[in-house]
Order: sequence, then structure tokens, then C-alpha cells
Amino acid sequence: MNRLTILPKALTSGDITLTRNGNAYTASASGVSGFTYNYTGRNATSYGPSADAPTADGDYTVTATVNDPNFTGSKNEDYTIETVTPPQEDHPAFNVTAITMAGTVCTMSWESQPGATYVLEATDDLADPQSWTPVLDNVTSQGTTTTVSVDLANTSHAGAAKLFMRVKAKETTPN
Repeated sequence: MNRLTILPKALTSGDITLTRNGNAYTASASGVSGFTYNYTGRNATSYGPSADAPTADGDYTVTATVNDPNFTGSKNEDYTIETVTPPQEDHPAFNVTAITMAGTVCTMSWESQPGATYVLEATDDLADPQSWTPVLDNVTSQGTTTTVSVDLANTSHAGAAKLFMRVKAKETTPN
């Protein structure tokens, strides 16, 4: 009597695809119905072994092992979790609170931050972002509100039929 033994198909790591989604992984391979996952810390990171994906900053290894009686195999992948801190803004958002014209003199007020420095810019062509030019530079904050006046007749925009103004924060000095 001959016996026929059917063994599970052995998969190589090249047969298994690991996909990272946030800090966790999913695995896939043709015909395989499921995987189990094991997460461990590596280098100086202490974690696991655990079936739960880590969330803290550190270096980790995930091992996906076939969980299907028709297949065997596993795949490892090293990865790092690193919290990215967004860059600190030099100046919080602020609003222009008033702008008036008296002849050729423009007076502008805006919410400001103590220690900040500003530049007033003007353009007569909003469609051209390169056309903004300074009309008053290195304006020092006057506290929580800053007000300045500039005679536009003394700028390169003298005589413009239509002019757009803006104020930009240049730098912040810690108090």
C-alpha cells in the first residue's frame, strides 16, 4: 500500500508582501488565508514580543507568520516609529484690524506679538506673486496691536491707480 503525504507549501519571504499602515503591518501572499503578527523591539527599544503593534517612538521588527494549514513561512521587516514634530511657526496667525487712506498716506493696524518685526508690502498686480515689494521694513511690534503710517507717494508705487497691501511677520524675539 502506498501512502501519499501532502505537505503544506513552503513560502519564502519573497512570496509574502508586508504593508505598513501607521504603526501596524498587514501581510499577504497568493492563496494564503491569514497571518499572525509578532512585534518586538530592537536596538535599544524594549518591546514585546506582542501581537499588538507598538505606538511609542523606537526601532522595531515585525514578523508575519502564515496562519493557514496549506502553507508555511514567515517574513520579517525592521522599521522605526518616529514622532515628527511640526516646525514651530515664527509667528502665530494674526489679522489686519484697520486700514485707511488719507491722500497718499496709508495707515494700517494689525494684531501683533511683542518682540516681533514686520514688513509692509504692496503690489498693484495680485496675479503676480513676485510683484510684492516692501514699502516699510523692520517695523517693530508695539505690543498686541501695531499701527503704522506710510506715505505711498514716497514709494515705487506712487501714482498707482489700485494698490494691495499686506503685512508679514519677519522674526520673533523671545521675551
